[in-house]
Amino acid sequence: MTRTEMIRRYAEIQCCSYEMAADAIDTVITLISEGLEQDGKVSIKYFGNFKVKSFKAHKGYDFTEKKSIQIPAHNVIRFTPCEAWRKEVLRKEIHKND
Repeated sequence: MTRTEMIRRYAEIQCCSYEMAADAIDTVITLISEGLEQDGKVSIKYFGNFKVKSFKAHKGYDFTEKKSIQIPAHNVIRFTPCEAWRKEVLRKEIHKND
């Protein structure tokens, strides 16, 4: 689902304008970003947890050039869904689009 699809669907569910839905979605994303910047984590009940994880500088291997490289220290954002939501999504049948 893209941002545009999410906004359209939100507008349908809440019976509001596209602009109001866009503001709501953008506000949630902004709040998550601010929480990660300030606290390094965001916990949303019945949804899951976002957390900033730090990695130290380390050596890696570039398979295209076949040589060792130095990977600088960096952060990544990890998302862990809540247990009930994770089970609900993972229990659904997998449909392949052939």
